[in-house]
Amino acid sequence: MAKRLKTTEQAEPRILVVDDEADVRQVVALSLQQAGLVVSSAENVAAARVLLEKETIHVIVSDVMMPGEDGITFLMDIHQAYPLVPVILMTGHAQLPMALDAIRYGAFEMLLKPFDFEVLNSAVDRALAHGRLLREQQQQRVELESQLEARTDELKNARAELDFAHSKILTVVTQYSGVKEKTPQVSDSADSTCRIYSKIV
Repeated sequence: MAKRLKTTEQAEPRILVVDDEADVRQVVALSLQQAGLVVSSAENVAAARVLLEKETIHVIVSDVMMPGEDGITFLMDIHQAYPLVPVILMTGHAQLPMALDAIRYGAFEMLLKPFDFEVLNSAVDRALAHGRLLREQQQQRVELESQLEARTDELKNARAELDFAHSKILTVVTQYSGVKEKTPQVSDSADSTCRIYSKIV
């Protein structure tokens, strides 16, 4: 089941860096911090999951090859549980099957180590913009669904009122027809209509 971000758009973007190599993790985090971003770090997928439960994360930058659960499996889970959070993968062993899996499971981008940190920062900026767009689209869908629901309720209420008015008219007409004496028809149909209407009112 998809989980929503725990904050509003006014929150400062936070990036989660996941890599089992401490040096890489620290350098990547430092580069992003120097670009003015708030960064959390995790040494493996298990630690990353804990942070995801505690913090609002807007973009994930994760290594692919890690002990235990790898980055591709992590990507699959993130795509299901946090579909509004873009994931950037890092790898030093790019292979076609891996790249295809990354695309198939929703990676926003894949970076080949070693990479220029300007490339990393640019990718993160694009991912942040993409995440904002996804959240805006989700909010628009929520608002549209709310408006449609409210409009549907209004139409149901209006239909119920019309059905009630129609039933009341039929009842009055039936009662009036049953009690009136069989006398010559009143030539002025407008007067007869007015009398029926007065009974309804």
